[in-house]
Amino acid sequence: MLESRTIRNGLILFTYLQYEIFGGEISYSSPNNQRYILLSSLNITNINGLINFKVKSCNDVHFALISGQTEYDPLYEIVIGGWGNSKSVIRTSKQGSPVAQSSGSYLNCNEFVEFWISWNNITITLGAGVMTFNNTGFLTWSLQSGLLSILNSGFYTAFGSTGEWIFYTQETTTEAIEITTASSCICPCIHNTSYIDSSNLTKEELLIILHDELQLIKSTLRIDKKFSKYLRKLNSAPDNRTSSKSMGLIAVCIILIPIILSIISDIMKLYAYLKRKKFKLLKRR
Repeated sequence: MLESRTIRNGLILFTYLQYEIFGGEISYSSPNNQRYILLSSLNITNINGLINFKVKSCNDVHFALISGQTEYDPLYEIVIGGWGNSKSVIRTSKQGSPVAQSSGSYLNCNEFVEFWISWNNITITLGAGVMTFNNTGFLTWSLQSGLLSILNSGFYTAFGSTGEWIFYTQETTTEAIEITTASSCICPCIHNTSYIDSSNLTKEELLIILHDELQLIKSTLRIDKKFSKYLRKLNSAPDNRTSSKSMGLIAVCIILIPIILSIISDIMKLYAYLKRKKFKLLKRR
């Protein structure tokens, strides 16, 4: 099974299971040559970011995830059993520098060994044997900015090694299974959240299902702000300390002195003005 997706509409749950079906085997012999053999030339397609194959080789098995239709397009190169079958690496170009590596001898000169390669938007994983939930692979590399779109794949053996390969033709089928329907289910589990297995739900789905309960909890825990502590925050507390009174008096004086001086200055100017006016009137007489 490649993919399992659950679509929830309210409490109507549908699970879509997508399976990969392996058809006939395609065998191929690769020479000691650093030229990629494209899977598209063998009528093999990559479905949902997964490829399975078996290979019998002594060392230096190369597999490429290609962003175009030729080996000259940008690619990610996976080397299995390089350096005398002692190390496997992932590269961001053909014969480029490794960005991830794992030590170990995985190839066998006399027997086929099964491998799988999976990839998504940011991660490439290489594993041996059959891919399962417990078999998470032995070599992984991620690029947080995102991988190139993979349109083709290729393989070759080199550095004194040849290889025998077995690939599989691939098809997919999708099956939809209705889990439960709110309109037809009259059991108490619909309204009793204790029956819900939260481990299979996302955070958003839990918020939708528990909306009423959360609102009830919020209303129960909400506190009215019109209590004594809140009201006291709006009033100034008295402070009868002598130092506080002195500081307050000094502050008042600092504020009032400029105002008083300004008023006195205006009064003196007005007095002088009136005195001059009176002197002029007396002089005219």
